[in-house]
Amino acid sequence: MAAGSTSAKGGEQSGSAARVRLVAFVIFLGIGGLLAVVAVVAGGSDERDSVGRLRVELFRAPTGADLVLYVQDQHNRPEVADNRSTVRLECTDAGGTVLVSGSHRWPLTDTDGGITEAHLHQRVPTDDVEDVETCRLADTDPELRGPVTDASLR
Repeated sequence: MAAGSTSAKGGEQSGSAARVRLVAFVIFLGIGGLLAVVAVVAGGSDERDSVGRLRVELFRAPTGADLVLYVQDQHNRPEVADNRSTVRLECTDAGGTVLVSGSHRWPLTDTDGGITEAHLHQRVPTDDVEDVETCRLADTDPELRGPVTDASLR
C-alpha cells in the first residue's frame, strides 16, 4: 500500500471512532444545555427570592404562636430602612389582608446571646395562626419579605 493511503478497514474504524466522538459530543452538549437551563432557572429564582429575603418561622405553643423573623446580615443595616430606628412588620394572608402588624427596632439586635442570626419576635393572634402566609418589613430597600414556614429544630 502506498504512503498516505488507508485501507478500507482503517477507514471504517476511523469513521466509527468519529461517530462515537460525535455522539459523545452531542450527549455532552445536551447534558450541558440541560444543566445550564436548570442553573438559570434556579439561579434566577434564588437571586430574586434571596435579595431582601426574610426567613419567617412560626413557633406554635399551647399558649399561642410567635413568628420569628430572621434578617440576613447584609440587609440588617440602618440604610436598608432609610436610617430609621424602627421598621413596620406586616404579615398577610393569601389575599393580601394584613393579619399581624407591629413596629420593631431597627436594625435588629436580638441574637439570643450570639447563637442565632439577628431576628425579631411577633405574637400571632390564635385566630390568625393558620392564615398568615407572608411577612414583610415595610419601607425597606430592598424590600425584606418572606413566606411563613413552620419552625424546625436546627
